[in-house]
Amino acid sequence: AKVRLAKAEAAAADRKLREEQAREDAVEDEERLRLETERILREAERASGAVPDEEEEELRSEPTNFWWLAHANHKPNDAGEVGSESVGKPNRHVRVYLHTTFKEFQEERRDLGRHAYPELLHLCFERGVAFSPIDLFWQTRDLSEATEPEQLHYSLEEVEHCNYILFWFGGCYGWSPPSDQFNLETKNRAWLSDLRGEASYTISLGELLFERAVLSRIEDAQGRSFFYFRDETYGDGFEEQIQKYFIEKDEEAKEKLGALKEKMRQTHMQVLEDYMEPMSSVRQAFEDLQEAIHRDFPVPDNPQAIDTMRERHAHTALAQSRRGLYLPVEEWIMRVHAHLDTRAHVSHPLVIVAPPGGGKTAFVSNYVSTYRHFLPQALWHQFFVGCTSESTNYQRVCVVLMQAIRDRFGIDDPVPKRCKAGEWQRELLIWMSMAATRE
Repeated sequence: AKVRLAKAEAAAADRKLREEQAREDAVEDEERLRLETERILREAERASGAVPDEEEEELRSEPTNFWWLAHANHKPNDAGEVGSESVGKPNRHVRVYLHTTFKEFQEERRDLGRHAYPELLHLCFERGVAFSPIDLFWQTRDLSEATEPEQLHYSLEEVEHCNYILFWFGGCYGWSPPSDQFNLETKNRAWLSDLRGEASYTISLGELLFERAVLSRIEDAQGRSFFYFRDETYGDGFEEQIQKYFIEKDEEAKEKLGALKEKMRQTHMQVLEDYMEPMSSVRQAFEDLQEAIHRDFPVPDNPQAIDTMRERHAHTALAQSRRGLYLPVEEWIMRVHAHLDTRAHVSHPLVIVAPPGGGKTAFVSNYVSTYRHFLPQALWHQFFVGCTSESTNYQRVCVVLMQAIRDRFGIDDPVPKRCKAGEWQRELLIWMSMAATRE
């Protein structure tokens, strides 16, 4: 019993000693943190010029010496960084708007869906680009549905978001929206009201879309708008009840159709004239879009780079979405300024901690966007956990950072894809060491 009591007393004394030591360590850590915070804030105040009034006169006589001025003449290098121009627009999407009259071009629309679109989808997939053909007649069963009020609304909505436009015209001018539908749409579209006032006649849906998608943005439409004119005698051999879908009987509508085609020719864009076989126009449309996609979305030299670029576009889209309306917190900015001071040789990391929705992503995105030029030669690597399905995997975090180092500093070594759990830290340190030896 005495032995057990002695052991218990020794254990209690030892526990008390450890608790006292832990309290002392905590006090020392707190004091170190307080002193470090004060130092960083003082550096930030000096860097920003926000110094106390009593020191203002003293410092006014000294030349301004902000740390980032030492890098002011360096050429910026942001190649491959999330949010940079070299990455390109995050919305890598080929949206093709197809306009035809309803009954006249059913065979062309069917052949496009069977032959052209699958090939174009594969072409876009090789480039990490989404492909979406827009044909509002795909699920339209009869002419009454094709002329419903929603047709004008959805056509105007969709054509605004498409970057490639295909127009098919044959012997018919096409459906003209009635006045009540026009009036309804002009409430939210001032340009539509102006266009209607300028036109001296009832305008068709096709001409309306041409005015908006091509003429109003003629520079962007160059090389991205294509016209296919079928021979107007195509329907001569059909029975009379079918001819009305292929041959315009109204003389005024014929004049409008001729004037519209002439306006399309005067744009000096790609025009296929007087074709007779539907498949010939489909082949031409495929070649036109194929050439445009090759030009606008070239294939990366390294096939592995497709996944990398796709991921960078996703992070770029998230970063840009947080830059719309943002109120900066000056204290946070000054803390980061002081931490990045190249004269201080700070070796420890700066961690930004906040609860979900606290503004971490918005702060990082806006800080990099605004102050990246302070260190123009540095690698600013933005990676947002939760942005993609793989971004929560710590292995993917390591791989993406090593890929960024390889691309920026021209390192030839392949990025490891699989390592044991304990080896990722070692590999990452090796890659960061290689980056440190490069200029």
